[in-house]
Amino acid sequence: REAWSKSPAPSWLPDPKLSYSNSDQRMHMDYPNHYLTHPAPWDSPEAVAAILYFDHEEECGGATRLVPRNGPSDAAYAWPYTRMPGVGGVPWVNDRTAAERYFQQRDPETARFRAALYAREAAVRYRPGTLLLYRLDPWHRGAPLKPGGPVRRVLNLVYARSDVRHITAWNCRLCL
Repeated sequence: REAWSKSPAPSWLPDPKLSYSNSDQRMHMDYPNHYLTHPAPWDSPEAVAAILYFDHEEECGGATRLVPRNGPSDAAYAWPYTRMPGVGGVPWVNDRTAAERYFQQRDPETARFRAALYAREAAVRYRPGTLLLYRLDPWHRGAPLKPGGPVRRVLNLVYARSDVRHITAWNCRLCL
C-alpha cells in the first residue's frame, strides 16, 4: 500500500512537461511497475488494485480516467499488452504530451492506437471515501488537477492471489 498526493509540476522546473511529471499522465496499464512478468490473459486475473480517494473531484480535478473493455474481442485489450512507455524497449515516460510525441515520431501505428484509447476514456467522479477497484491491466491515466485547486490525496492498495509471487506493490523493494 502507498499513500500519495498528486500536485501540479513545481514552477521552478525548467520544463513542467518533463517525462516524469504526473500532472497529465499518459495512458498506461499498471505493469511493469507491478509485474516481474507480463499480466495474465484477461480471463485469469491475479490481483485487484484499489484507490481510496480522500478529496473531492469537483475541487481537485485530477480524475482517474479509465478505458472500458468492450468485450473479449476489444482490440484495445488484445494480449499481450505492449503499446506503452516502459515496455518493449520504449523509454519510460509518464507525461502524456511527451509520451504521445514519442509514438507519433517513432511508431505512428501505435500513436493511432493510443489516440483511440484517449477518445474512449471515462472519468471516475470521486469524493472522500470513494473506493475504485480495478485490475492491473485496464488502460487508465491520471488527468490534470484544477489550476489553483488543492492536491489530490489517495491511498493505493494491491491485493494478489496467495499463489502469485510475481506481483509487487507500488515502489516496494523485492526481497529474495
